Amino acid sequence: MTKSDLKTATKLLKRGDVVLVGGLRRFSSLIIKGQVTHAMLYVGNKRFVHAVCDGVESDSLTTIFREYDTLIILRPKTTSKEKINKAIKFTLDKIGTPFDYEFTTDKQKFYCSELVLRALDQAGIKTGLQLNHA
Repeated sequence: MTKSDLKTATKLLKRGDVVLVGGLRRFSSLIIKGQVTHAMLYVGNKRFVHAVCDGVESDSLTTIFREYDTLIILRPKTTSKEKINKAIKFTLDKIGTPFDYEFTTDKQKFYCSELVLRALDQAGIKTGLQLNHA
């Protein structure tokens, strides 16, 4: 992605956006095929919260642009700042939580899309999506 793409993304992103990314710069691209390999929640101030092999962490927009070459922004259909704030708080509270390598229903560890979907669900933001566990 280019500097122009970075500027465009900065203008487009809103707190609570679900961001899907992918690319050849991450190990996950060897396991997960396709353009999209990872999900995260945009929490504002050019920061994302996501679950990676080291656990749930926060990363900057610049870091994400350096590591991925595909970025898709999905915006929940809610105008409720309260719900968005609740989803963001959920992810921020999970920073440091371990990664779920077994992809189970264990709520003490998370994989990327599980973290995002659980945050939206507990905030009352309905996506119509369900988690598939091993």
